[in-house]
Amino acid sequence: MSTQSVTRPALEPAPPSSLLASHVLAKRSARVKIADRVAQAFPPLACVRGYGYFHANGVTMGTLTESSCEADVKGQRTQAVHLRIEDGRLGAACTCAAKTLGPPACKHVWATLLELDRRDAFVSLRGTLRPLALTSIDAAPMRTPAPPKTVTASEPAISASKTKGTKKTAPKTKKGK
Repeated sequence: MSTQSVTRPALEPAPPSSLLASHVLAKRSARVKIADRVAQAFPPLACVRGYGYFHANGVTMGTLTESSCEADVKGQRTQAVHLRIEDGRLGAACTCAAKTLGPPACKHVWATLLELDRRDAFVSLRGTLRPLALTSIDAAPMRTPAPPKTVTASEPAISASKTKGTKKTAPKTKKGK
C-alpha cells in the first residue's frame, strides 16, 4: 500500500469583521419579508385564506409608491385594500367586514402583503427583522372596488312572494252529511 499525502487548499483569510457584518446584513435585508414582520397580528385562518387569494393571482395592484399602495383583492367579492407606512408602522385599511373585529388583519390585507413581498416593494420596511406594528387607517379615504353587476330591465326580477315558498292549494270543501 502506498501512502499519499493529501494536499488541502489554503484557507483564504477572513475578511475584516466590518466587511463581514455589512455583507451579512445586506443578505439578511434582502430576505426580510414584510409579511414575516407583521405575521403576529394576523389570525392563522386569515393567513391561509389570504395565501389562497395571492396564489390564485387575486391581487391586482393599483397605485404603488414607496410609502403607500392600493390594491383590489378578488375573492367572492372584490375588496379594496390600502396600505401606508406611517412613522415606522404599517397602516392598513380594507373594505371588508372583518375590520369590525379590530385591527385590519384580514385575509385581503395578508394577500396584499404577500404581493408586496413578491414585488420587493416598501424597501424602507425591509432593513430589520424586528416585528412591525400594524395599525388601522380607517379614517383614510378609501376608493371603492369595481361595483358588482346590476340587474337590467331585460332580466326578470324575482318577487318576494315567489321566494317565500308559499304553496297554492285548492280551497277545502265541506263534505255532505
